[in-house]
Amino acid sequence: IIKVAELARLNLSEEERERFGSEFEKIVAYFSELQQLMLGGEMTLEYPCPRFDDVPVGYDIDINRLSRNIKQGYFKIPPLLT
Repeated sequence: IIKVAELARLNLSEEERERFGSEFEKIVAYFSELQQLMLGGEMTLEYPCPRFDDVPVGYDIDINRLSRNIKQGYFKIPPLLT
């Protein structure tokens, strides 16, 4: 758990390490059980719809019609945090 906490840049106390350590062990054990399942060689990550390559398309949109508050090509909005 110490290595995972370092990777996540968390400063955990000893109590938190013990608590999260036991929870982390349960998670790892659960994934171990999932890996042992016999799936019959079937792919489990199938998509119900066909996938297409993303192709950039130019749109003729007049951004001035979308908002009156445009500054240097961007939408100007009120501050969210004050």
